[in-house]
Amino acid sequence: MSFAAYDVERRTRKGSFYAQVDTIIDWKPIFAIIDQHYQKGLSASGEKPYDGLLLFKMLLIGMGTTYRMSR
Repeated sequence: MSFAAYDVERRTRKGSFYAQVDTIIDWKPIFAIIDQHYQKGLSASGEKPYDGLLLFKMLLIGMGTTYRMSR
């Protein structure tokens, strides 16, 4: 097993924090709310927009990281 394969396996284990959060939280109602208000458009280069739920999850991760760093 290579170091890269080990690192990927270690980061994606079922017991990881993010995997636990993903199984605990029901994202469907949150997705429905975000989908109502998130306006999707195309960039000038025609790239597909990011999913609103993905952006929300990234925001939560960023807030958690900032909170831990400020303690």
